[in-house]
Amino acid sequence: MTVLVLAEDYDPTVDRVVMTLSDRGVPVFRADLSWFPHKLTLDAELSGNRWVGVLRTPERETKLAGLRSVWYRSPTNFSFPATMPRARREHAEREARFGVGGVLATLPVMWMNHPQRGADNAYKPRQLTVAAQCGLNVPRTLVTNDADAVRRFAHNSRHGLIIKVLAANIIYESGQRKVAHTHLLTDDDLADLSGVDLTAHQLQEWVPKAYEVRMIAVGTELFAVSIHTEDPEAYIDWRVNLDELEYGVIDVPQAVADRVRAFMSASGLTFSALDFVITPDGQWIFLESNSGGQFGWLTPVLGTAISDAIANLLAQGEPR
Repeated sequence: MTVLVLAEDYDPTVDRVVMTLSDRGVPVFRADLSWFPHKLTLDAELSGNRWVGVLRTPERETKLAGLRSVWYRSPTNFSFPATMPRARREHAEREARFGVGGVLATLPVMWMNHPQRGADNAYKPRQLTVAAQCGLNVPRTLVTNDADAVRRFAHNSRHGLIIKVLAANIIYESGQRKVAHTHLLTDDDLADLSGVDLTAHQLQEWVPKAYEVRMIAVGTELFAVSIHTEDPEAYIDWRVNLDELEYGVIDVPQAVADRVRAFMSASGLTFSALDFVITPDGQWIFLESNSGGQFGWLTPVLGTAISDAIANLLAQGEPR
């Protein structure tokens, strides 16, 4: 039975897992959704209570009923000729999303992760709610477009406030790619809150940290790496200066591990990258979960452990 991998053409992390599966003799059918319709064909017929048929490229095909698992690894969007009139192109994109996406979403196999569960997890307020319900410590958080609410929240915060984006932190402006990093609000920021009313903002009480942790959850397996820095800006958001970070493998306390597994189960996820702050007194504070998070850059620290765990889970997946 075959593992279906939906991912971008260039993704070294996927390459490593696919090679591991191939070495084990597990068939893999890899495609990107951007191949549809010019080099990816769907032929699906409803038979009884499930879709049967094939996914086909010019080189090969795989039967929908012969899949054991699906790795939905941030594939790019469906692609249609730019020469198509805009209205027709938009119509074709919608039809592909609801047609191809609708058929694939019903496949009764193990998903990593099901796109609907990944979409649910993208909502950070929902993440924080589920994490708190599962017993994880979460920062005091405010979502608002009210400047007075920000002032109230700041007044009741002992350690100051940070502001962080609710969605993707990449912005394209004037042809330039800009990154919105976590920002520690200054007195000047709080004195001028003009523009807060224009959209929703996520603010959290600043959590004093000894260091941070990136945790990768694959099924019930957890891999945790500590992140240390002496850079003042990276201390606020370690993504600012990756060259000044020091990493180390760290054990996850049993209570935290149990709560993370409960979070994964409640979220319907089989893979996620989770970020934590570790306070000076050793508390683990949950920040967020990225169900499509990167982990390849941790290979020098963890070796192939994460890739092997993903390959194991995909290989074990069976139709339900």
